[in-house]
Amino acid sequence: LSQTLNNLLERLQKAFRAQQEFISDITHELKTPLSMMRTHWEAEINNPQLSDETKERILTDVEAISRLNRLLNDLSLLSKTEERQNWQLEPLDAREIVESVIAELKPVFELRGQKLHTRFEATATVNGDRDKLYQVFFNLLENASSHSGTGSSIYITTRRHGEWWTATVEDDGPGIPEEDQPHIFKRFYRVQKDRSRKSGGSGLGLAIVKGIVNAHNGRISVDNGDHGGARFRVELPVYAAK
Repeated sequence: LSQTLNNLLERLQKAFRAQQEFISDITHELKTPLSMMRTHWEAEINNPQLSDETKERILTDVEAISRLNRLLNDLSLLSKTEERQNWQLEPLDAREIVESVIAELKPVFELRGQKLHTRFEATATVNGDRDKLYQVFFNLLENASSHSGTGSSIYITTRRHGEWWTATVEDDGPGIPEEDQPHIFKRFYRVQKDRSRKSGGSGLGLAIVKGIVNAHNGRISVDNGDHGGARFRVELPVYAAK
């Protein structure tokens, strides 16, 4: 029985590695022709002889290429997250990561007329990969911005309770129906058929977030908050130096 289980585990590991290699190969092979197509169409759209209708079709094609590029990038990131490729684990100031993401997204919030409300009750040291944790909060805050309207508010709070550090990201958008909440972190899952497409998302952002949080021995959950919109809660274990 032990040998049978070992053989099964080995076969599963080989299948998993083959899947990761396929994703890596396909994203690499597609990026170059997509980049060439985008460059061609962006140059063509400046042709003064083109009609407005033709230019509109070209713009639609360019947007489709951009969406496909984002999908490929997210597939590659999800694959690396699942494999934990090139992770650099180190003690990190959790609050500093959140503040860095806010600084990067500040122009986006301003452009959309959105107000960011912060309440940082505490910080903590967590053991993690800075780039991956940065991606978690970038995805959550960008998601909140995308799915709430112009002039809306976004709320982020942090606190420490015992051996856990918690960050909560909430918006005042339409929220997520209760029946959809258990599925929201699945790959390509959409609350509405065109929700991710309208916002330009790949449908993988929240799956990436969950994968990274899980890999840090953390927890993530979602519900609808006090302001009516979606509320995501990330919990990470506090680092205890040995």
